[in-house]
Amino acid sequence: MTQVLIDTNIFIYAAGIPSPYKTPSLNLLKKIAREELEAYCDTEVLQEVLYRHWHINELEKGSQIVREILTVVPRVLSVTREDVIKAVEVLNRKELGLQPRDAIHVAIMLNNGIETIYSYDRHFDGIEGIRRLEPKQ
Repeated sequence: MTQVLIDTNIFIYAAGIPSPYKTPSLNLLKKIAREELEAYCDTEVLQEVLYRHWHINELEKGSQIVREILTVVPRVLSVTREDVIKAVEVLNRKELGLQPRDAIHVAIMLNNGIETIYSYDRHFDGIEGIRRLEPKQ
């Protein structure tokens, strides 16, 4: 079974207001819940969800979303020393245009042999060894 990392925006869209991304994101999470994909997230994804909701004064909602993420995607990868070292290398490749959070995701993927990320962020497209997919309707 293919291992995939689920980016923060999938969870944000699934839990958010109606948008063109909501239904495809929810459908992807249902597929994961049925164990049709071996899905992972990382601790940075959980932090991003919490931070976003804390920042807009909706920490209770963010906390609930994190609890739901941990139910649907129980495989959570921690950020290791080696991940930070790799993230710095990736981040210093300025032509990639990554932000530090996304460099952490890439490093975790590369260090754990995960080649596919579900994300709406196109900046993952230019990274060797990483394939970005978007949920489909």
